[in-house]
Amino acid sequence: MTSKTMKILVVDDEPHQLDTVRRGLFLYGYDSEGVGDVNTALTVLEGPDGDSFHLVLTDLTMPGNSGLNLIKQARKTRPTLPIIVITGLAATDEIETIQQQGIPILQKPFEPDDLHNAICELLD
Repeated sequence: MTSKTMKILVVDDEPHQLDTVRRGLFLYGYDSEGVGDVNTALTVLEGPDGDSFHLVLTDLTMPGNSGLNLIKQARKTRPTLPIIVITGLAATDEIETIQQQGIPILQKPFEPDDLHNAICELLD
C-alpha cells in the first residue's frame, strides 16, 4: 500500500499538535482526518466510513479518556487495526502496557521523517 492510498485517523486534544502531525502526513502523501478526543475517534471508527482507515495515530494523554482506552475499544471491533501512539511522557504503566502489545510509540517532539518511518515499519 502506498502513502497515496492510506487513510490515517489522527487523535490529539491539542489543536496545534493535531495540525502539525496532519501537515507532516500530508508531506508524505498520506490522507488523514483529525479528531480532538477519544469519543469522537471511536464514533468515526465505528461509523459507516470507519473501515476506510488503515491506521490510527493517537496521543496517549488526553482529558476525559486516554489513548490506551481508544486502543482497547478500537481493538474490540478492529483487532488488526494498526496503531501508533505519540506521547511526551517518558515512562508510565500505560506506556509499558502499550509496548507489551507491540504498538510503536513516538516520543514528542518528533520529525515528519520519524513518523513516516514508523508507519512504514509498522505496515511492512
